Amino acid sequence: MKVLGPHSREREHIMFQYKLIGCEVKTIKEVHFPLITFDIFDRNILQLYFFSFSSESEGLLIRIEDEDTVKLFREMFNEIWKKARPIGS
Repeated sequence: MKVLGPHSREREHIMFQYKLIGCEVKTIKEVHFPLITFDIFDRNILQLYFFSFSSESEGLLIRIEDEDTVKLFREMFNEIWKKARPIGS
């Protein structure tokens, strides 16, 4: 599993926890992430999570099973992954 997120001292301990359970973890400074996260499952299911500044625990979840949309998000993730640095470097 790959985990990618913005570089933040405050959240660094969370990124290291992902690494401890065997995930590949990278951070990136050049990209400012919106309050949207996404997961890709089984190469054909995309889950988008929309949050607000006032409530990270509640938000909108959208599940997309369109192959072209999932492919687009996978390609976007992989391009950002190439620019990212492993956690701790």
